[in-house]
Amino acid sequence: ARVYGELLRTCLEVINSVITYALPRNLNLVYALVHRKEAFLRAGGCHPPLSDLMGNVESVIAFFAKRVDRGMSASDPASPESVMQQIKDASLSWGAHLRMFPELRFSYQQDERPEEFFVPYVWGIVLSHAGLTWNPQRLVL
Repeated sequence: ARVYGELLRTCLEVINSVITYALPRNLNLVYALVHRKEAFLRAGGCHPPLSDLMGNVESVIAFFAKRVDRGMSASDPASPESVMQQIKDASLSWGAHLRMFPELRFSYQQDERPEEFFVPYVWGIVLSHAGLTWNPQRLVL
């Protein structure tokens, strides 16, 4: 359970970073947040340790869901394209001040022998995409 909690926290940190620093360039993420708002809002109430990260997500969902709902009419069913257009239009007036978190930094910890992973992986990609007629069972790496 601890691993899942850490994974969820990392995912929320990435989402927070995107919506805080690059929301206008990531409207597909906003669409996904609005589309799955019930799941996000339910998760925020169930996991108090994540409430600090959920605040920004909830603000984005509330702002854009309100604009999408206001822009849709009962006679016109909401298509994905029309919802995305509503999000694009609403993003022009987006100016909320979100809680700033430290910028995320990820590092790659290299193994002692990275070639044991990378050489077969790269050759696997080459073989599957190059259209070469080699017999993979006869290859020795």
